[in-house]
Amino acid sequence: MAQYSLLNFSLKEKTHWFLNFLKRLHCLDILKYFNKDKWLEENLHVAYKEVPEESKKLIFKSIKDKAAKRTRGTKNPISDDPAAIEEAAPTGTTQVEEPTSSRYSEGIPDFGEDLSKRILFWHFITELSYYVDNSYIKDHRECNGKLMKKISRYMMYLLVSHPSLLSVGITTISFEDEANTLADTFQKFRSQGTKGRLATCEYLDEHGFGDNKKGVLVDAHSFMRKMTERNKKWKEIGRNWLELLAYAASKCKGSLHAQNLRFGGELLTHVWLLMAQFGLTEHFQTSEKPHIARLVSQ
Repeated sequence: MAQYSLLNFSLKEKTHWFLNFLKRLHCLDILKYFNKDKWLEENLHVAYKEVPEESKKLIFKSIKDKAAKRTRGTKNPISDDPAAIEEAAPTGTTQVEEPTSSRYSEGIPDFGEDLSKRILFWHFITELSYYVDNSYIKDHRECNGKLMKKISRYMMYLLVSHPSLLSVGITTISFEDEANTLADTFQKFRSQGTKGRLATCEYLDEHGFGDNKKGVLVDAHSFMRKMTERNKKWKEIGRNWLELLAYAASKCKGSLHAQNLRFGGELLTHVWLLMAQFGLTEHFQTSEKPHIARLVSQ
């Protein structure tokens, strides 16, 4: 389970040793010529973690609940006739809906169908909240803060390294603008004497990005400041990541999932297969889907 933290990447004070090595070999200029220097630097800050068992259980439960909700929506859920089941299924129920937070959470910008900006929005909130709420997370394991941080960093990794798997992607210029805004803000804090990751994050939480700043991260900080109740905040964070993970898996092309399976498969691909088993995607068309969904959701 690959991990990428925009916060940690922007907090770096030193150039990665491998980039310095390439610079001494005069290879860095070649990478710059092909516009690959930024890509390499970003991927050098990717870490790899095992998928926690707790995360697997949370993801399974989330998809199981979606399947149960879909089954309850059928007109004749106990019928064994495939034709009746197909006729009873509500239109569009094989598709996972877009994340619903914007429908009832005030203050979240309307990103339309731009999944990449939603990921960036919730990634920043998750990362900053993880550090400023660290004591709360340790005392309240039920908030699943550590698990949500890992899912957040995984989704951010996909956005940075494999945007094609998300079907839509934030533009390179836009992403660099957001990353530069964060890096410049941290540099400003350091020049004012703020040192250390926790102190820097607490200062950012308190003071924000300053005046005349715009962008996804600025919007995320503004929304995060309104989430004053930590219990509700982490529930909202967790719900959004589970929805975003399922939504991204359903939107990724089946051919890309199939290619990933040759190498063991991304977590996103395994989520997609689980959803197919529950009848929550349109990539597979079998009459057994509703039966499976009902059986497992019971």
